[in-house]
Amino acid sequence: FQNALKMDAKNVNALRGLGKVFYKKGGRSNLDTALGYYQEAVRHKSTDHELYAIAAKIYDALGKRKEATLERKKFVIVRALEGDPGNPIANNNMGILLLRNQQVDAAIEYFKMAVDTDPKYEVGLRNLATVYYNLAKAETNEAKNKVLLDNSRSLIVKAMELVQSLSTLLVYARVLMADDENEKALEMVELAQEQDAAHKDVFGLKKLLL
Repeated sequence: FQNALKMDAKNVNALRGLGKVFYKKGGRSNLDTALGYYQEAVRHKSTDHELYAIAAKIYDALGKRKEATLERKKFVIVRALEGDPGNPIANNNMGILLLRNQQVDAAIEYFKMAVDTDPKYEVGLRNLATVYYNLAKAETNEAKNKVLLDNSRSLIVKAMELVQSLSTLLVYARVLMADDENEKALEMVELAQEQDAAHKDVFGLKKLLL
């Protein structure tokens, strides 16, 4: 397996094989090593449901119940996508789970699949816009920051045209703030306030804008 990886570092079968070897050897150190190989395999083939099933078993063996549950959720979603690869809801849900695991690039691909399949899927548009917004906040390069922010704005505007939900209004407000359009941002927050005046994000964002 290691020789195979020397020839191709992205060889999923070799990564899976090494993962199985260390899993069967047992012991915390070997289990951690096995998990690393499975996670690397997932980066190269996120549609392989078996990878999530075994990762869940490893997390169980390590006593990490929360992480094991997350892997099982991924397993269910990937199985659903095997039957219907373009399912926007399943793709969106997979994106959310990957974000929780800090796999941002992979999450973006699933969100893109969701909105490519259904351009009127407001939730998918909002989630993809949010990812780009968060990336823009962390980006120090001015040119890259602008591209990310423009992508975010384009997507959230499309979402706004479909449904002006509270969550979408708040994301749009944050994007407007990043573009120094504070008055318009405040308008969005006030529209959100009409839907839920007690929402903590509404209160916090309005206070910040004022």
